[in-house]
Amino acid sequence: KKRVLKAGGFRYSWHNLLSSEQKEQLEKEALEVWAEDALQYHDVNKDRKITLQELTSSFLQWHVVMWRFAKLKNIGKKKKSPAKWLDEVIAHEESVLRKFYCSDAQNCPPADDLVAHGAQLKKKGKGAISRVMGKIKSMYEERDGEDEELTMVDRTTGSADKKKVSQLKSEL
Repeated sequence: KKRVLKAGGFRYSWHNLLSSEQKEQLEKEALEVWAEDALQYHDVNKDRKITLQELTSSFLQWHVVMWRFAKLKNIGKKKKSPAKWLDEVIAHEESVLRKFYCSDAQNCPPADDLVAHGAQLKKKGKGAISRVMGKIKSMYEERDGEDEELTMVDRTTGSADKKKVSQLKSEL
């Protein structure tokens, strides 16, 4: 159980501040949440069962997303002007859409829309491209989760309160 939780990223810096009973409860709830997340993601037809076809399809979909994300991250690591960054991102994503998403690469409205969006960004100038570039780069920058917002629910009353991880750490 602990190996699964560690592999799944369910270890937080505040974990060691919990009592043994609280750790056990956290681990139990984390596994339940993880199992429900897996069911929600993989069970395409929502029959509460995951078939081999559903599992294979969703893993392929996830792999494609992660491959595209890794490519985007790699493009972002290279030192280049915002316009050159945009050209490379648009070229890669257009290629992916035409090759894998649309049945007819010559008639691919999503790819055409992407190219048009890139052209609009270029017309707006370096500042607009830089803002988009910054937003995209922020998706893959390492952060310690300080800005993550959690919903804390009182199990007795049912009342909920939203707090950032940084706020919770300061209360400990």
